[in-house]
Amino acid sequence: MTFGNATLRGGQTLLHDARMWGQLVRWGILGLVLAIVLTPAVSLVTTTSAHEWRVVGLGTLAEFKLGLKYDPDSRQAYEWREDERTLERISLIASDPKIERIRKRMLDTVHKKAWLGLWLGLGGIVLFALFFWFLGRHTASSPESPGERRWPGKSSSPDGASTLSFTALSSRNREIRQKT
Repeated sequence: MTFGNATLRGGQTLLHDARMWGQLVRWGILGLVLAIVLTPAVSLVTTTSAHEWRVVGLGTLAEFKLGLKYDPDSRQAYEWREDERTLERISLIASDPKIERIRKRMLDTVHKKAWLGLWLGLGGIVLFALFFWFLGRHTASSPESPGERRWPGKSSSPDGASTLSFTALSSRNREIRQKT
């Protein structure tokens, strides 16, 4: 092998390895981010009610209106209990301790489950790395060399004669088309 061919082959191998490691890192980061985001989201959906979301939303709206200098005695619809709506002053709604309790519980859930998602994501990365390592070791220790691998459309019979390959099929199709 000449110096140029060896250099080219070595460069291709190095760049291919770097590209494959980059893909593994990107997929690992994507899985980690999905675990960190989806774990708290699923937990919030399964542990909170629509009423709690409405109460927190109405409280946030009242706080926002007060921040915009609305009159504290202006009225807004509010739900003290589920399906029991009344018109209340926005200052009363914004100061409701129920809203803060629900908000604090939701934020605690998000915080705890985000940490759980981080550990689940890291565990998934470790499991995939171990699986890929095992698969790579198994592939490297297979008895056939890369030149002897059987690719689709290029199979060999036991006596060494080549059977129908992709190129043979293509040339046969060309002959049939020319005859018609």
